Amino acid sequence: MTHRLLFTLALSIGCLAAASGDDMNPIQFRTDVFVNDVDGYSTYRIPALSVTPSGRVLAFCEARRNSHEDTGDIDLICKHSDDGGRTWSPQRVIHSEAGAITIGNPCPILDRSTGTIHLLMTRDYTGVLHTSSSDGGETWTPPRDITASLAGFDYPLAIVATGPCHGIQLADGRLMAPVWMCDRTRADRYNDVTDDRIRAGTLVSDDHGATWRAGGLVPATVPLIHEATVAECSDGSVLISTRAWRAGARAVARSTDGGDSWGPAALDPQLPDPTC
Repeated sequence: MTHRLLFTLALSIGCLAAASGDDMNPIQFRTDVFVNDVDGYSTYRIPALSVTPSGRVLAFCEARRNSHEDTGDIDLICKHSDDGGRTWSPQRVIHSEAGAITIGNPCPILDRSTGTIHLLMTRDYTGVLHTSSSDGGETWTPPRDITASLAGFDYPLAIVATGPCHGIQLADGRLMAPVWMCDRTRADRYNDVTDDRIRAGTLVSDDHGATWRAGGLVPATVPLIHEATVAECSDGSVLISTRAWRAGARAVARSTDGGDSWGPAALDPQLPDPTC
């Protein structure tokens, strides 16, 4: 049976309806966006969605050339839809490098004040790249290396990855991308583990993506928290929700200073989460 990466697009269509004033039902159809073994790639994984001010839906993912594995010859690609997800453009490669280089973990962020889509991505799990589009994903700036911004975490990382999911813009304009990191290589990351072996945090920008810096690391009050997503709450605090290795539930923490620091993480039993 052909395996497919499916988007049910309820979130995207709901955003479109809110933007346009249309009261259409947000769950009307289901579309195959990326299909394995099509367009020259073995497997499509790690999707992320963003919606532009015009209502265009952008769907990003990793295009894994030769296998389903997390490493190897992997490109970062995108498709777009201008009809709420019913039909999609041909896929466009946003960034690719020759050989067995992994470009992945797409983390798009919409800057509402400029209409620009910022996109953070990981290079071989050791570096972070940034690109942006001001024309709805038609063209992208050459990716630039922002790995130096990670130094602000003051953490001996050997692995880093963005998201994997979209980032957000806070009410004050700050752009925020969740990241996770580990102080051991991928082959060794779960050996001789301690609570602070793997950490989650955020990268932030206060100048519309021109520069990026490390925000806070989530305290290691829950062992081995990693892949994360963020949301701004109605009271202005920021919530981070992370995977917690073999814990059975997701861990959550809050920030009251825009992600510059985080309160202690705690498992939330209402968010069951099997280890991948």
